[in-house]
Amino acid sequence: MFVGSTRAFRTMRLGSVDVVTLGFLDPVEKAYLKRRFAERMEVASLSGSLSMDGERVHVHLHAVVSPREFVAYAGHVHDAKVGAVLEVFLTALPGRLERVSVEGQPFPTMLLPGEPKPKPPKKEGAGGR
Repeated sequence: MFVGSTRAFRTMRLGSVDVVTLGFLDPVEKAYLKRRFAERMEVASLSGSLSMDGERVHVHLHAVVSPREFVAYAGHVHDAKVGAVLEVFLTALPGRLERVSVEGQPFPTMLLPGEPKPKPPKKEGAGGR
């Protein structure tokens, strides 16, 4: 999937999907509320990043899609099936974007090149007074 030593990409896409599951991250529950659309939808925008989680590729995409009624739905892409066509444009970035799991976070955190891994949050009542 990656070309040479490139390990970071920015992506833009447009076209259509026949099925897509979008999610909204609930900040209180720290879980995605998901909605699945099983109909032809135009992809007005699909952007995000490809980074590395160890040696696994981590795909992080958000989309704006629209059915024939010309309304827009947006959210985090959990899965999708291409419709008639989906044009994909990848822009290679220098370096390597990393994702790491951090205690207390519902999803891996992105690290920029040279950035240290974040420390887990302090637990209440620990180490203080």
